[in-house]
Amino acid sequence: MQECWSFEAVGRPSFAQLSSFLDDHSEEESNAPRRNPVISRQEMALAYSMKQSHLQNPENWEIDPIDIKMNEEVLGKGHFGEVYKASLHGRIVAVKTIKPGAPMTEEQFIKEAETTRFLSHENIVRTIGVCSYKPYIVIEFLPGGSLKKYLNNLNVRNITLSPTENLEIARQIACAMTHLEKNNYIHRDLAARNILVG
Repeated sequence: MQECWSFEAVGRPSFAQLSSFLDDHSEEESNAPRRNPVISRQEMALAYSMKQSHLQNPENWEIDPIDIKMNEEVLGKGHFGEVYKASLHGRIVAVKTIKPGAPMTEEQFIKEAETTRFLSHENIVRTIGVCSYKPYIVIEFLPGGSLKKYLNNLNVRNITLSPTENLEIARQIACAMTHLEKNNYIHRDLAARNILVG
């Protein structure tokens, strides 16, 4: 895997190869004696916290803004807008908004949601629907926040993840990127700040 450190695309492994490599090493690590884990595999799930429900029903794609109860809590801010905590039909969700004057049109913003609509994978945040009127994109809420924030919080508490836990995080990221690659998509800003923890 030494090829991974090169910036040259030629000869680098694909996400599928990385995922397979990490699966093999995760199995080796899981057979080794280990300390009490800081967090369980279930707690470390990077996405897919919301299972099948009426919220993922294709007929419910367009969401009435009356059904969204916005919270003032800002979960994140980006170049194009902010993400707020909200509730939809009694379930906690996250709502992406676009800020006025953003270098993205409302049509492009809604198109982003359309792109992710059918990318169903356990390690990819699920898009629940859109409110074209506002516009809003409603996605599943992942309480762990960003991976960057999560790792920083562990660091502040002097908690170090084991090699097995680090491999599990890397494996889940590689699985998600493999799924995108198989569906002819590229994540153009893969960074810890853009990875959410369930």
